[in-house]
Amino acid sequence: MSCYKICPREGEVWAMHKDWNARWGVSDYERSRCMIVRVESSAEEGSNGITVSRLREVEGCLTLFCKLKQDGFDMVHVVPNANMLCFSHRIPAFRVPGIKRYGIPEDSWHLEPNALPLTIGN
Repeated sequence: MSCYKICPREGEVWAMHKDWNARWGVSDYERSRCMIVRVESSAEEGSNGITVSRLREVEGCLTLFCKLKQDGFDMVHVVPNANMLCFSHRIPAFRVPGIKRYGIPEDSWHLEPNALPLTIGN
């Protein structure tokens, strides 16, 4: 039997299963939609969980994502330690310097296309 420890770290980008719950079976994972998030704070000893911010696709750019905002504020969420199985996989990501001159938000990340989930939910 294999065992994996899921440890998202601050600054990493991850795919998370949308509407995940602890009773999911294999088929639930296979048909789930994913959200893309950036880890804002890692789980530390005694913490309630991991803080993540939602990312959205930059319009017209399939591999560029930026933070989802509502009324000028980042959309953040705390993922409780008991819900670590909602994380699907880490997505390699990097910043592109000077991207603003092309009309793309400066706080955008280029995500590895082969690591993007097939189904991304809003």
